[in-house]
Amino acid sequence: MVLLTSLVPLLFAKVFDSILLLPPFEMYYVNDIKQVEWFDLLLYLMYLPFGYLFLYAYDWFRPKPVSTVAILTVTSLLAVLFEWVTVKVGVFYYTGWKIYYSLPVYITVQSLYIILFERMKSEYIRTKR
Repeated sequence: MVLLTSLVPLLFAKVFDSILLLPPFEMYYVNDIKQVEWFDLLLYLMYLPFGYLFLYAYDWFRPKPVSTVAILTVTSLLAVLFEWVTVKVGVFYYTGWKIYYSLPVYITVQSLYIILFERMKSEYIRTKR
């Protein structure tokens, strides 16, 4: 289950980036060129620990629904702040994307992480012998 919870953020990041990076959207690109290069792989690997730690903290704290909304909001704001820093240092280049688009995306994606995690956990408990 640890492997799955680690790979889900990477999968989500790659799918969303593939949709938004390619024509007809081309909302932004990574690094200084539009082609994918080896350094991009390192950037995608950064999603693994962040996604894992997010779900680990969620599982450890076991927040109530109201707290879950607060956690989603705070972690999404932190993600937007981190994204803003990466734009400033030249990791991401926006061509049509706006930073304020990112907040609802992060809230949605992290909500999907939680839903998927809860489903996986309940299935694991159900089938555990």
